[in-house]
Amino acid sequence: MLEGQIRLKISESAITNMLARAAEPFAECAEAIHATVRNSLVIASDETSARVKGKTHWQWTFVAAKAVAHVITPTRDKIAPTEFLDGAKPSVAQCNHADAH
Repeated sequence: MLEGQIRLKISESAITNMLARAAEPFAECAEAIHATVRNSLVIASDETSARVKGKTHWQWTFVAAKAVAHVITPTRDKIAPTEFLDGAKPSVAQCNHADAH
């Protein structure tokens, strides 16, 4: 995209290096978002399929009033929301599909 828009060429290895340097700050931000969702009184969730290295995984979305967390897991069953909640007990938890699995 950058090459087409502003004639800037970036090698794949440069992109890989940028993502590697950003991994830790992104992980810290993600954990802060997850904590905000876990500490919310109302949490809704849903999942949809996602491809990871050619295999079907599940992208879970956990939604609260102040934050939205996304988690990709290899499973669609209730262990994914159970692990995400990590013992949190919201007043209202709505899982569209998790309880059925």
